[in-house]
Amino acid sequence: MNTLSDWEDKIIERIQNNIDALVIDGKPLGLKVTPHPDDVDKFKPLGSGNILVRYDGSVYREPTGRAQQKLATFAIVIIMRSLRETPNNVGIYSVLDIVSKSLQGFILSAGRGYQIDDEFVGEKNGYWYYRARFRFPHTQQI
Repeated sequence: MNTLSDWEDKIIERIQNNIDALVIDGKPLGLKVTPHPDDVDKFKPLGSGNILVRYDGSVYREPTGRAQQKLATFAIVIIMRSLRETPNNVGIYSVLDIVSKSLQGFILSAGRGYQIDDEFVGEKNGYWYYRARFRFPHTQQI
């Protein structure tokens, strides 16, 4: 059975594999992809930043027969100190691009995922926050 937690784990693994492939000056970026924390107020970004994944809700299509399509939305929150790439650092804009390329067309269940938006969320204590959202189709029996 495909559960939301299973899908979240697959998304985390997919993004982490693509992030780990990036190396600057012979060193990995050090960004960790994890589930979104339960208590956001107590969350502290790590080092160069974090990538957080969470289920963000679904849109349901009208049933056809005994099946109904569900479009599950996942939010990817990217937290980093730098906006732009420098000779010694990858910026959040580059990571947004990597996340997008990682999940565009990725199949979780019944079809290819696609990006629906990305946006600036804010800045806090020297960290920039951006969010990208993706939808993944799933057909469920009713």
